Amino acid sequence: MKFNLVTKDSDNKEAREILESINKAVGMTPNVYAAMANSPLVLSAYLEFSDSLQGSMLPALLREKIALTVSGVNACEYCQRAHYAVGRSLKADADELKENIKGCSIDGEHGVALTLASEIVENKGRVSQEVLKKALGIYGEKGIVEIYAVIMVAMFGNYFNHLAETEPDFPEIR
Repeated sequence: MKFNLVTKDSDNKEAREILESINKAVGMTPNVYAAMANSPLVLSAYLEFSDSLQGSMLPALLREKIALTVSGVNACEYCQRAHYAVGRSLKADADELKENIKGCSIDGEHGVALTLASEIVENKGRVSQEVLKKALGIYGEKGIVEIYAVIMVAMFGNYFNHLAETEPDFPEIR
């Protein structure tokens, strides 16, 4: 059963204000946020966690690649489309982004992060010592913790979209 999308006409003032600020910032109100706005508390918490990662040592494009990999593992079409669109806006190569959905990358260091992300999601937080050692050598403990945080934000969105049956409002991946 699809969740209702909160609109600008909603009686919930707090939800309306959050959605208006999103619309102003990105030029649209993504359906995932309109569905999450059924609980302004949850939408606000999700946005705060996600926004806080902009201060990460991980570049924005790598964060999008990780989100694409997680969305690929979790088969979340909505998030795949959304993160692909953001990746393209960051000037990433379309074919590279498609590979990221599969957990692959032509960039060796990014590939290690994507392999780590895939293992974390597929194995419920457990990873092989080989992958962890490689990732530690590139990103250190701080970077691994931040990769984990990106994974958690992506998984929250993935699982929420599965639950809410959110209708994609981003273009198909081509």
